[in-house]
Amino acid sequence: MFSPDGMHIHHRLIRIGLSTRRAVTVLWGAAATLAACGCVLMQDPLVGWALLLGSVLMILRGFRNIRSRLPASVPGSRSSSVWR
Repeated sequence: MFSPDGMHIHHRLIRIGLSTRRAVTVLWGAAATLAACGCVLMQDPLVGWALLLGSVLMILRGFRNIRSRLPASVPGSRSSSVWR
């Protein structure tokens, strides 16, 4: 049913040269940022939406940077719509 592969985000972060600890820090940082945006959004919707938009744009820019640093020989590294 399921089989392990190297296409998960943490595998991609490690493949571009991040240590396991740094990859986990990046993922936890993104999760914490989005959680903080949700909390601010509940208190002050205007500021929350602005913060959420800025955070999502920074995360997408990071994904684009990760995609550009992946070797072209990795299957699916350039074709996945998540990385565009």
